[in-house]
Amino acid sequence: MMPTFNEQVNPTNLAYLKKLSDYEIEQLLLDNKEDKDQDGKSYNFSRITKGVKSMEVQKVVKYKYARGRKEGRIYGTTFSIQALPNNIRTFLTNGIYKDYDMVNAHFQILLKLCVKHQLTHKYIKMYVDNRKEVLENNDATKLEMLVLLNTDKPKTKTSYLKSLANEIQSARHELLEIYKPTTSNTRNPLSSQLNRIMTDVENQTLQKVIHHFKLKECVPMFDGFMCREDISLDDLKKITGYDWTLKEHEDTIEIDEEVMERKATDYQSIKEEFETKNFMCRQPLCFYRLIDNDWVETNRQDMELDTMELQADGKPFFKRWLMDKDKRKYERVIWCPKDETVIDGKFNTFESFTYTKNYSHSCSVEAKELFDTLLSMLTNHIESQTLLLRNYLAHLIQKPYDNPEVAMVFKGLEGSGKDTLLYIIDKLLGNDYVYCEQDINNILGNFNGIRSKKLVVGLNEMDGKDGVKFREALKHSITAKTLLINEKYGKQRTEENYTRFFIFSNGLTPIQVGAGLARRFAVFDTSSERCGVKHKSWWSHFYNVMNKGESLQTIFNYLSFIDIDGWNAGEHVETASKTKMALVNNNPVYSYLQNALDDLDTHSCLTRITIKGKPYVFGHWGAIKTNFELSDFSDNPIKTLHFKKLLLSLDGVECKRRGKLEGMCLDADRVSEELRLRLVKVEEL
Repeated sequence: MMPTFNEQVNPTNLAYLKKLSDYEIEQLLLDNKEDKDQDGKSYNFSRITKGVKSMEVQKVVKYKYARGRKEGRIYGTTFSIQALPNNIRTFLTNGIYKDYDMVNAHFQILLKLCVKHQLTHKYIKMYVDNRKEVLENNDATKLEMLVLLNTDKPKTKTSYLKSLANEIQSARHELLEIYKPTTSNTRNPLSSQLNRIMTDVENQTLQKVIHHFKLKECVPMFDGFMCREDISLDDLKKITGYDWTLKEHEDTIEIDEEVMERKATDYQSIKEEFETKNFMCRQPLCFYRLIDNDWVETNRQDMELDTMELQADGKPFFKRWLMDKDKRKYERVIWCPKDETVIDGKFNTFESFTYTKNYSHSCSVEAKELFDTLLSMLTNHIESQTLLLRNYLAHLIQKPYDNPEVAMVFKGLEGSGKDTLLYIIDKLLGNDYVYCEQDINNILGNFNGIRSKKLVVGLNEMDGKDGVKFREALKHSITAKTLLINEKYGKQRTEENYTRFFIFSNGLTPIQVGAGLARRFAVFDTSSERCGVKHKSWWSHFYNVMNKGESLQTIFNYLSFIDIDGWNAGEHVETASKTKMALVNNNPVYSYLQNALDDLDTHSCLTRITIKGKPYVFGHWGAIKTNFELSDFSDNPIKTLHFKKLLLSLDGVECKRRGKLEGMCLDADRVSEELRLRLVKVEEL
């Protein structure tokens, strides 16, 4: 499957180029230092001028091999950044992409092939290792060396160049025998065949880099590539075996303000500028406008009013744009935490985190050690639980679009670091994606607009009363694939659910971890070792370190590179604290009844009876209640009305009379099944 990449250019600079006449663009091409493209062909002025005028700020580019080829270099199937001359490419991408280039690519590749196949390579190696010195001593240029490499019978002017040419000719003969490439080039057929071998190795090297760093927004440039990521040159050499360089951007094109003031009148130019800030959505049918860096939904009527004065070729622009089959349009508008503007034909409004993966960043050892200390304190220094929390955070950073359907619960004293964790997450992601709330009703109640587009929600000082009241709502919010967002003064809408819950409490049982919920919570008892005024200086130092950009970048990188392939949060949520809390949450009345049904012979208050040939168990209310209050399951007396209500809520329990007294009649099999669903056991955790 051939690769596809997103690409983007500077919208202001693109708009400037589009306001230039064809002649003015041709003058820029003439000013370019290189008059040939990377395949050695002269630039086609007409094609480039037309291509620049047709470019979009953002687009998806598919790549394929040259016609009739199944290997070698890959080319964009439409006009793209790859096809631009250097000066225009730099002008359009400066500040967006880094440009990585393999140093002396084809000579490096040839040297590696010679070493691999044990061919003579003394002079080739000399040029690769000391290129600058060789060029100076032989009064040669890099272009002349490439001509020597790609010519069957090159002319040479020094003894070294003659020896190099002979060595290349010898290596070429051997390599053609080994690889047996074909070519239609009749001018320099042998060099052309060797070039095919080297461009295939070149592309294999490029693909190795792209796959290793998982580059999604990338411009393949044959012997290099452009991308947004900061990548270490040492890492590139380690992965490929070749030397690389990060090319400096040299802007040779300056914006002429008089050109920028030109008003475009043709439809294509107006359309291109219009579509940088406007597009149509199919489902539901509506339009979006970019206002103050926010995409705002609007309807057709308002759009027509806003564009009433916009004319193209003397006619109303918007009506013509509506009829344009190539206008900017998407099936839907979504919010998905992926750094992709378009996903399966849907426009994604997600904006990147405050911090992103940086391959060249120098690690702050102190920041990493302090962060690890915090995670250890939050899990009471239990190694398996610390690993669970660390991987959970790594999953949030690496796969924010994959909801683990598990909430983190932290129980402990004030000052143990619970709020600090959320503070760091907020710094790493950005406060648009993190929200902390004490009133759970604002998150799980009728009006939950604050939850929209949140990756992390913190519930602070949650107590057992809230845990009982919002038990089902919390479970749904943790596991639901989609959420109904209900703004107080807005219309309801559905969003994908990517929210992770972090629950903080000083209480013993802030949530109801009963049967059916066991795999939805990881519960931690925090350490109290840093609580209290005497540790104020330690926390002050902690925050001083963590408020530095280099520290936060270190933490982001740390979590970004943790290997979580195949990791599933639900398989690692067993904690002793959760077990204890779950058992406390078990209703003692139900626990007593389950115990009684398991051993009826020792509970005289319950009797086996038969009704219409079917076995039942019967007991008088008063006797059952008395036995319960005397059992180990009860700590305090219970009101009769509440006792009866609890038992009658079970499937298979009815109120019946036997003689003068009223009692409970139950179907033992049905009730046992009901209790199995309601009660949580240690082994289930």
